[in-house]
Amino acid sequence: MLKYNKCDTLNNPVAISNANCVKLLDDIIFKDDDSLIKAGNLFQNNNVIDLDNVEINLAKLERRQQNKTMDCAFLVTNKISLTPFRLNNNLNFRGVIFERVYSNVQLVELRLNFENAKQVKQKDLQKKIDGSIRIFTPYNLSVRHLYIFVFQSSFLQQMRRRMRNMNPSWRREYKVMHLAELKATYF
Repeated sequence: MLKYNKCDTLNNPVAISNANCVKLLDDIIFKDDDSLIKAGNLFQNNNVIDLDNVEINLAKLERRQQNKTMDCAFLVTNKISLTPFRLNNNLNFRGVIFERVYSNVQLVELRLNFENAKQVKQKDLQKKIDGSIRIFTPYNLSVRHLYIFVFQSSFLQQMRRRMRNMNPSWRREYKVMHLAELKATYF
């Protein structure tokens, strides 16, 4: 199971070269959700890469217009702990299967202020994904082919239906969830 990896999130080339773009996920949520009065503490000091700010930096540096990007990214890791098994009351490491540990970039778009499913357009979502992938490509960082879109829980079913109707082939690649589900899944 893939889980948030703070060390990899903070120490990848994008985060290091854009240190001012590493922010608390709760602060990015606060910036995106107009219904909040102050930043919460749902994600308890978990840092992510603010892709909107990274793109601003890159556009200035490369003297070009800004591309659309997802709101944030973090690295997820498949960490397998070695668990010996008991054989005749002795610890045994023989026959243990070792799995490769790897990190992937997880892209997340926060859509917490949306009130109408028709505001979500297929072209816009694809541009955000493409713009975000462009940020990580020069560093050979692998971006997961599961793109997360976070909505208010009251809109979840409506948005899942909207995404499914826009392009049925997206069912596997586009995941619609709410904040509590994001936390339970990755943090």
